[in-house]
Amino acid sequence: MKNSLTFALVTLLSTSFTLVGCGSPAKPTPTNDMPPAATAPTTPPEEVAKTPETTPEVTKTTETTPPPAPAPTPIPQKVAPKTSPVPTRPRAVTISMKGGQFSPQNVSMIKGQTVVFRNDDTGPRWPASPTLPALDAGRAIQPSETYSYTFKDAGVVTVKDKFLLSPTMTITVK
Repeated sequence: MKNSLTFALVTLLSTSFTLVGCGSPAKPTPTNDMPPAATAPTTPPEEVAKTPETTPEVTKTTETTPPPAPAPTPIPQKVAPKTSPVPTRPRAVTISMKGGQFSPQNVSMIKGQTVVFRNDDTGPRWPASPTLPALDAGRAIQPSETYSYTFKDAGVVTVKDKFLLSPTMTITVK
């Protein structure tokens, strides 16, 4: 095929010289490299122009197995640090002193909890305990005033009003 293209190209060039007027038509002279004109196939010039000279591309494809995907890395979870609960102080228990009575008359509490005696009466009151000498207001509590005591130990405590010996109340501390 390469020889026939070369021959066609030479033929085309010699024809174009003849048309331009560069002399008489020349006969192609066979050379040792070219086959004789009678034995060489000729390609018409219009087909030579249409046929592009191409070099075949060789594409080498190889199938490979992709490497296995890496194992996913576990995402560390944020764990809240374990904390001890903040010790909260238990709510205070309020005891109303009014009309010569304690209200409520029986109360349950825990160690560390506070009792508040509030005078809701028209005259002075004085809360004190014969079983727990530390629980004593130390003076008369005027109307609208309060006295507080925080229990440190467990036990059963009786509370009286020093002005009125008969009314009592009981506080149980666990």
